[in-house]
Amino acid sequence: MYTAPAYPPPGGAISITASSADQSALPASANVIVQISNGSLAGSYAFSFAGKNSGTPYASAGSITFDGNGNITAGAEDGNAGAAASATITGGTYHVGVDGRGNATVQTSAGTETWQIAIRDNTKAFLMRADAGVTGSGTLYLQDPTKFAIASISGNYALHLSGPAAGQTGTAAIAAAFTATGGVVSAGKLDASQGTTASANLTATGAYTAPSSTTGRGTLTVVSTFGTQNLVYYLVDAARAVVVETDAGQILRGDVVKQPAGPFTLGSYAGGYAMVVSGANASSPVALGAVFTLDGAGAVTTGTADVNTNGTAQTQVAMSGTYAVIDATTGRAEASVTINGQARKFALYPEAGSVYTAIEIDGVQTTIGRAYLQASNVGSGSFSGTYAARLAGTDFVNSPGEQDAVGILVPNGGSALSGTLAINDNGTIVLNVPVSASYLGSGAGRLAGALTTTSTTLSSGQFVYYIVDATRALVMENDSARAQTGVMDKPF
Repeated sequence: MYTAPAYPPPGGAISITASSADQSALPASANVIVQISNGSLAGSYAFSFAGKNSGTPYASAGSITFDGNGNITAGAEDGNAGAAASATITGGTYHVGVDGRGNATVQTSAGTETWQIAIRDNTKAFLMRADAGVTGSGTLYLQDPTKFAIASISGNYALHLSGPAAGQTGTAAIAAAFTATGGVVSAGKLDASQGTTASANLTATGAYTAPSSTTGRGTLTVVSTFGTQNLVYYLVDAARAVVVETDAGQILRGDVVKQPAGPFTLGSYAGGYAMVVSGANASSPVALGAVFTLDGAGAVTTGTADVNTNGTAQTQVAMSGTYAVIDATTGRAEASVTINGQARKFALYPEAGSVYTAIEIDGVQTTIGRAYLQASNVGSGSFSGTYAARLAGTDFVNSPGEQDAVGILVPNGGSALSGTLAINDNGTIVLNVPVSASYLGSGAGRLAGALTTTSTTLSSGQFVYYIVDATRALVMENDSARAQTGVMDKPF
């Protein structure tokens, strides 16, 4: 008896050999092809979204159960659109095609949601809302129900939150790190930025409740002089949870991720990094991508950045500066850099896997994202294979407002990229959009070139790809039509 894995192995080809125990018959073999299917989504998954519903910002997080045969059987969702609301997922259907793209109709006690899905593998997928008038994108993670216990949440964690501040212009973001033990949050540090006001290096404490045994749902409270953040979390496993803030004043969502072991020093940050952050200043969207080196002794060197401020693009400008570890326990560091002559300051919090949450704390604007330690010698040859992709940002021209996209992109490891996207341009949804792109390298794992599609919602743009390693690239659109950022992932 052969049971196929939940996701195809490399190449997808398997040779199966059967033999009789008593050797009364000759062995026989058959070649089979394992393909992506509905069976590639099976089990309970934690998810989160952020976007707009008829122009009103919202954020949500939840848990959803797929049965492996195209049916949605259970789940729960917490949302915030200026006021917190909870819903039960009562049913629905889904379909996953052999290329990893799919869709879901999710029935909840608050109404029906339509999702577009691009799966990296059976453990992770990217999501896009596909209801008329509703924008939004997010991520789906396979949950481990054996970890649905308060004892699983123990150790040092980093918190990453972003979204609109209700009733205010611009973006809000929070980054923090703390120790979690037996329901108590202690020894924390927190940075917050809202519009053009930053609150840096605050002390944080708090508390959390045990996760539900069915959905992994619990609550987390983080307290600092910035205020009290009341969060609902859905546990993925002992190393990650997705979260949504339920306070009326801030419509934020993000995740909590386990940190590596400390204490942290300047040397903990040494190496080459790829980073993308996004947000807004007082009135305009902002996106920034960069590759740079931290020398392990406090200097930021060999940096190249791309900046898009409300459609005004700066390409391959110089970036340099210094960094220091401020708190050895949480790993909180500060990097002061100059980008094309402008001073910028970021707080960094380490996450497991050589990843760092980066939040801007200079009061110029609010941006947040992640910096990833790059593999050595990354370049166009590292950019090859089938990637699940997610983009989110702002369209300035075609249908001004939020634009989201998910799909499958396939770079060839040389200079060309193809694929298919689902695009939601400010509530106008276009599916099955072919993509064609070219790119050239410019050193340090940065690739750039023109991307075109057959849809007017994303007819053409200038895209930059920051290569992390052979399985991940960060993405930024840097032109006057749109400011978008995103990520491309493929199986490890």
